[in-house]
Amino acid sequence: MLWLSLLYLAGGGPWTPGIPSGENATNVLLTLSPLFLLAVGQTLVLIASGIDLSVTATVGLESVLGARLAVSIAGPLATPIAIVIMLLAGTAVGLTNGWAIERLRMPAFLVTFQNHA
Repeated sequence: MLWLSLLYLAGGGPWTPGIPSGENATNVLLTLSPLFLLAVGQTLVLIASGIDLSVTATVGLESVLGARLAVSIAGPLATPIAIVIMLLAGTAVGLTNGWAIERLRMPAFLVTFQNHA
């Protein structure tokens, strides 16, 4: 992912003003950092001979939940409260999936795929 960003900056830089700027590089890296974190987590799961298909569904759930909470909770603590609840929801999904895979001996593919339903 990093080499694609560098290729983008090097390839578009000479022809487009503003692309090789430090501000643009910061924006690109901030935009890609959540995807990078997800990719690292998925890589660790694959290295451990597993598969996790629930990532997109869990991220979608947390995004909608966080947006609704941030709008519905009034006051200066709306965003921190929404973030904590989003993290708790993601943790609950992960613990439920892990419990079903480890304790019930269900296939990881089926357990994580059911999150899309």
